[in-house]
Amino acid sequence: MGVKEDVQQKVLTMLTEGMGLHVNVAKGGMLRIQFNDSSTAVFIEVDTWGKDNQLVAVSATSPLLFKVPGTPELFKWVATEGAVKYFGHVTAEEEDGGTYFLKFRTTFRGEYLDEEELETLVYATHVVADEWDDELQKQFGGQRWSDPS
Repeated sequence: MGVKEDVQQKVLTMLTEGMGLHVNVAKGGMLRIQFNDSSTAVFIEVDTWGKDNQLVAVSATSPLLFKVPGTPELFKWVATEGAVKYFGHVTAEEEDGGTYFLKFRTTFRGEYLDEEELETLVYATHVVADEWDDELQKQFGGQRWSDPS
């Protein structure tokens, strides 16, 4: 196994055995954690970067809103306030029809990641996203992860 696969296995073991979370594994190795009574989920992804892909990043991403109308106010919020919550940032990915998909993402180095850091990564991402999706929906519209399609 390569360094990426080693970190993926380590992360999965820490999430399931160490933290006792139920994790769904998708194709490509992306991990999904769904919390009870939450309007969002956390997706964990392991990827390589740097010269010769020797470095590993572990990212936690939570969907905030889908189908958000693209407005100057939205983009200003993403560029300013969307990057000030302790660590992590909000991204706005264009969807079909001129709407946007907002996500909150936090990334840590993976090679030396321990269980306490992983727990911080997962829960901090989840708490921020679970709070912000409600606030942002009131401010900008769109649909939360948990809203029916």
